[in-house]
Amino acid sequence: MKTDWPDLFQQVLQALPLTLLMIVIALICAIILGLVLAVIRIQRTPILSPIVRVYQSFIRRHPCYCNCS
Repeated sequence: MKTDWPDLFQQVLQALPLTLLMIVIALICAIILGLVLAVIRIQRTPILSPIVRVYQSFIRRHPCYCNCS
């Protein structure tokens, strides 16, 4: 089975802008979520702070495994 490297490289280059856009959007969402959760924890909001604490403890104890098979 022979691989057509120039064609494969062209396909990768075509998908690169969308991939970078998805990375930027995910990064912005993560920063906003992190800032909101941090402000809630710092302000010690009576109702939201315990919810954020449970969310953080769940996220810290359950790592995200990537199955790239």
